Amino acid sequence: MAAETVDVMVVTTDDPYDDDPKTLIHQMADAAVVQGKIIGQNLFRNPDRRGGIVKALSLAQPEDLVLITGKGADQKMAMANGKYIDWDDRKVTREELGYKQLQDKKIQTTEIL
Repeated sequence: MAAETVDVMVVTTDDPYDDDPKTLIHQMADAAVVQGKIIGQNLFRNPDRRGGIVKALSLAQPEDLVLITGKGADQKMAMANGKYIDWDDRKVTREELGYKQLQDKKIQTTEIL
């Protein structure tokens, strides 16, 4: 559904638990392709959540809205084997926005998958 309403979509993980993050990302991306998105043009995949956020921010133009979904205010990310890591989308986004503002050019990121 999101693929129908957004100009650009970046798919990443949020709480993979014991699922393979790449499989989850491919499933979401495949659904977006059915809705008309094109990988590498207006659909990007990155299994690293920070990398996905960086990609989204790097693509944003003035007056664009970047919507980061999935984690909300959660401050932990659930990983395989019951492991949790410290994670806060708000903090990461603020860090990356601060980094981006220091750069004279866009942050260059590449699709990992």
